[in-house]
Amino acid sequence: MPPSFRSAPNRVLEQLHGHLRRALPEHSPDEYEDALSLETLDPPEAGDSRTAFRIEGPGGISFRVELELFPIGEETCEVHVETEEGPSRHFTCDRPGEEDRDPVSQVAYSLATFLLGEVERRRGRVSSRPPDLSALPPHVPLLVLDEDGTIENLTQGAQRILDDSSDGSVEPNFFSHVHGQNLQWVMQDLAHMVAHRKQNARWLLRLRTGAQRWRWYRAVAENHLDRPDDGIRVLLRPLSGR
Repeated sequence: MPPSFRSAPNRVLEQLHGHLRRALPEHSPDEYEDALSLETLDPPEAGDSRTAFRIEGPGGISFRVELELFPIGEETCEVHVETEEGPSRHFTCDRPGEEDRDPVSQVAYSLATFLLGEVERRRGRVSSRPPDLSALPPHVPLLVLDEDGTIENLTQGAQRILDDSSDGSVEPNFFSHVHGQNLQWVMQDLAHMVAHRKQNARWLLRLRTGAQRWRWYRAVAENHLDRPDDGIRVLLRPLSGR
């Protein structure tokens, strides 16, 4: 019988930690080999309901993970998981019947899947670099927006599209270039990207171009706000015949 969630939370955490050590290598890709490790930072003592450890993965990935146990009674608890500068998750753990699988083990395997996904996410973030716009062909219309929709960077191709001034400058607020009939869903999609609820979006929209003319474009937006010195990349393609 597993230890009581309420009276011995530290024992539950120790058990969860042991299961996690076994679950991580079982679920990790073969390419990881011995590159994945788990180091205890704050071992729980008697009565403790919190613990912390560090995950290290391939490519120099390393991040702190904090676990906290919230007993709901003798039979049920919640395990709250927070990752350093990353997402958090909640797992529910119920005491088993006589023929049920150990619930702490079940939570450990769910937690292992979540943490391995976080390792992969961070590997992708490290391996990808912000776009060097100067290296793109100058005619490619690409721009980078910050969280507020301000144009942080753009190629010459994008500048030629959005240049609606006599001095060759571009209004930095991207929303000011979008036609009112398209503005609401563009702003909504960007808000979802900022909240990390949406990774990309496609739009058919009108943009104000030179000489105050409105032209139709297809736009593809990709969310790269989690990368240093990057933002929401928007690629524009003119729609002929409209």
